[in-house]
Amino acid sequence: MSDEEMRDASSKKKGIFSSLKRKKGGRAKDATEDAGSLQPSTTEGAAVVECTATDVSPGSTAGDVAKAGKCAFFALDVELKEGKDLAARDKTDTYHVEFEHDGVYTKNVQRSGTSDPYVKFKADGRQIYKSRTISKNLNPQWNEKFCVPIEDISTPMVLKVFDFDRVGNDDPMGKAVVDLTSLEVEKPTEMELELEGDDGEKLGTICAIFTATPKNIEDRQEVTRRASANRKAGAGGKGGDPKGAVTGQLWDGIVSIILVEGKKMIPMDDSGFSDPYCRFRLGNERYKSKACKETLNPYWAEQFDLKFYADTSMVLEIVVYDKDIRKDEFMGRCQIDLTSMAREKSHKIEAELEDGAGTIIFHLAITGQEAPGSEADLGAFKEDPARRKETVKRFGLKNTPKKIKQIGWLQVKLHRAVGLASADLGGASDPFAVVEVNNQRLVTHTIYKTLNPAWNKIWEMEIADPHDFLDITVYDEDKRGAPEFLGRIMIPLLHITPGEKRLYQLKNKSLEGRAKGHLIMTLDFIYNPIRGAVRTINPREPKVMFEKPKFKRQLLQRNIDRTNKLVASLVSAGAFVGSLFTWQYKFRSAFGFMIYIMMCLNFDFYIIPLTLLLSFLKQYVVCMLMTDRNVNPEEQEGGDDEDEDDDDDEPAEKGKKKGEGKSFKEKMQAITNICSTVQNALDEVASNGERLKNTFNWTVPFCSYLACAAFTIGTIVLYLVPLKFLLLAWGINNFTKNIRKPNAVDNNELAEFLSRIPSDVQIKQLKLLKTDPALRLKRVDD
Repeated sequence: MSDEEMRDASSKKKGIFSSLKRKKGGRAKDATEDAGSLQPSTTEGAAVVECTATDVSPGSTAGDVAKAGKCAFFALDVELKEGKDLAARDKTDTYHVEFEHDGVYTKNVQRSGTSDPYVKFKADGRQIYKSRTISKNLNPQWNEKFCVPIEDISTPMVLKVFDFDRVGNDDPMGKAVVDLTSLEVEKPTEMELELEGDDGEKLGTICAIFTATPKNIEDRQEVTRRASANRKAGAGGKGGDPKGAVTGQLWDGIVSIILVEGKKMIPMDDSGFSDPYCRFRLGNERYKSKACKETLNPYWAEQFDLKFYADTSMVLEIVVYDKDIRKDEFMGRCQIDLTSMAREKSHKIEAELEDGAGTIIFHLAITGQEAPGSEADLGAFKEDPARRKETVKRFGLKNTPKKIKQIGWLQVKLHRAVGLASADLGGASDPFAVVEVNNQRLVTHTIYKTLNPAWNKIWEMEIADPHDFLDITVYDEDKRGAPEFLGRIMIPLLHITPGEKRLYQLKNKSLEGRAKGHLIMTLDFIYNPIRGAVRTINPREPKVMFEKPKFKRQLLQRNIDRTNKLVASLVSAGAFVGSLFTWQYKFRSAFGFMIYIMMCLNFDFYIIPLTLLLSFLKQYVVCMLMTDRNVNPEEQEGGDDEDEDDDDDEPAEKGKKKGEGKSFKEKMQAITNICSTVQNALDEVASNGERLKNTFNWTVPFCSYLACAAFTIGTIVLYLVPLKFLLLAWGINNFTKNIRKPNAVDNNELAEFLSRIPSDVQIKQLKLLKTDPALRLKRVDD
């Protein structure tokens, strides 16, 4: 096949990135600074034009092709060959050797210095490749190849050489800059690049071959796959970095799955039930769920990740079995093609098993990608004010009747983290972040051996409830076990300031104390307030992975104290009313007596919502005058006392009396379950009382405004419409509800409204802590 035929065949390939028609910008600043005196031209190197390789004339440079707009991007193939006369960064050793030949004499033997060099490649402001380390060699032979898509060819590529040190930071050995616009397209160009230090010192040369090939949008998938495969090969090859500090993860991404439930499974046992469990398979990755006993509608509530690689078949296979004593019985299976699904988005899937064996419901997201140009790559994202205006219009008040269930739109730009806690013995961590909004779960790629990871990710999510939270947790990846917790932050969507880039202090697991490190994010939230109000009085989507707190002595004591405080408030209110009848305070009793007489003579039902409305307005004025209305000052930043008691607080005798058999353990477990039930019941009672108080305290202004609007409408309706007609309408609605909507979910609007108001404990957890005053966003973000 000729070169022309191969190019034509390549141009016909359709990839999963075919929707990406934007250039990479915004990241050129760092590369320009590294380039020294060589400044990038103003070439628009990422204009998207549908063309073929035949449009490029022979001998054209990459800069000319980019100026003419004859390609969408460039595929840059790089072959790193060798280094020559590199600088020695390890010390020179001198030995004293004694010889005995016709007498004893001493000779000094000197061993010259050496280095353990490796090369970092940086393009478009980000590191795209890291070579393996060659030990103790000033003329290393790498012979490594890789490919990377380049959006802006006008940005120079920077090569930095370092000497690997097992202790401390790696020593710089010089850098070189490559002007990619001067490369002749589709022709290998061999270069000997002189390395220079910061003071202009000559530090040797690097020999490499560069080939720039113009590509269309349709070629992005193939180029990205090659880039990923080459990066993995370079990271995992023999003689790799002894420090293990590869720049990229070894997999292309992960498929994050939240397994919810199954419905209408077929019975396999004589009892008419089954004990179903699921097996998931993606390539060589597998997962087995727990078995749910004696049910045809199992509820699993499990979360797991399946990694995929460049050569992984993107077909998810699900098989359901019935767990049995002898041999598990096959119940059904299904396959899901993941290639057609949008990446870095959460999908709710109801998969039908073959032959009507039932339905599997789960949430799935293809996420955790590191490849440049992927959907979540912030460097490839181009701000479009017109697109945001269209989103604002879509959720405007005029479009309220359209798609009433689409409440809002959230954009998360996770730039980086700074000052994370070290989880590894070497004083570093392998951090990655998990971003959750209710049941939507997305993950960043892992950046190894750093406490200041720059993920530079962007996600856009459809929001179904404005009262949801943005929950971000940072973990340290552990190859031998579960990831280690580093920090967490939870932000109510209604508290987001659109377009504000700021620092966020991380918290501990309980969200009540500080953790080491900060996140730098830019958040944007747009929503329709009328749709949000309708959603507020309807049942919210339950979070699948929510777990009730386990029994702890401290938690039980706290709930008892909260309940006692609530009861004390009621007793105090009763005592106040009682004091009116005792005339202990004459002026108060006289005023109350007059109000009581006026209410009895002029009472009407519309006065009830009017009184509540006046209470809201009075409390609004009070809250405006108070600097902090939510919690006591001493509760602003709590410690993590509760978090220190992570294990169940069961009696100590359980560990001391192991010889008393299983019955003793069962008894202790029963006692623990009872204590846990009491603990959670007290929490529910205290939380409802605190939510009612916080509604009047304007803790959530959106809900308080909604309550004021409801009381205003109620006052007007009760004033104009006789009560008997309202009771008639209420009765007709309730008696005919199941006839009109047989599948409707019955709910209590007041309870749903109160569920959107945080309790005092939740207010403390959601409060943003003050960031470290030593940090400044401008300095940290440079």
